[in-house]
Amino acid sequence: VSEFFTGIKIPTEITKAEERLVGVSNSTVSRSLVDKVSRINNRAIRLISKLIEFKARILRNVLECRMFTVNYPLLIDHIMREARLYLQIVIGLQTRGFVDLKRDALGQEAFWNRIMAEHSKFIRGLLDPSEEELFSIANVFGNEFDELTREAIEAMNSTIPFEEVTENSLRATKAIKEFKTQATVGLLDCNIRSIILPLLADHTLREANHFLRLLRMFES
Repeated sequence: VSEFFTGIKIPTEITKAEERLVGVSNSTVSRSLVDKVSRINNRAIRLISKLIEFKARILRNVLECRMFTVNYPLLIDHIMREARLYLQIVIGLQTRGFVDLKRDALGQEAFWNRIMAEHSKFIRGLLDPSEEELFSIANVFGNEFDELTREAIEAMNSTIPFEEVTENSLRATKAIKEFKTQATVGLLDCNIRSIILPLLADHTLREANHFLRLLRMFES
């Protein structure tokens, strides 16, 4: 649908290849496999770094009024932060550095709660003014996840129990996931007035599902 609306061919080969990936129970890892993964990670680090530079240049040009885009500057900053997190994760895998699981979990919660808040605000800003009910729901989610972001940051400083933050984040993320699911279906069925591309709606839904997976890991 998004290809039809934009006229842009969206490459799906990587996604299809990822769907064919399977885990193995064999605990023996060969040196050859380690080297292959290391080369893939090094290539990914180079590509992600260049992508971050590209996004940073676009944001700088937009903020200095040297480039126009229909995207919010916050959206460009948003996707740049996501790329930086991905880079951090890949570098961590490559260097096999020490991970403080509790602090890392809270850092992830603060990061993804902020992402969920911004998703809500982007949805709110891209809805037609006539969609007052959806606008109101998105606004409530934006405020709720702003508060959850603050709670996660406070928990990192041990002022709020870690378990309480995770429980609150899990409850809110389940709710916004349902909202995004209904919104994506509504867009695909042409039942919602907006300037939201279906692919963007699906993107925000996939990230909500990713955050849910993380929260369930933190909870266990």
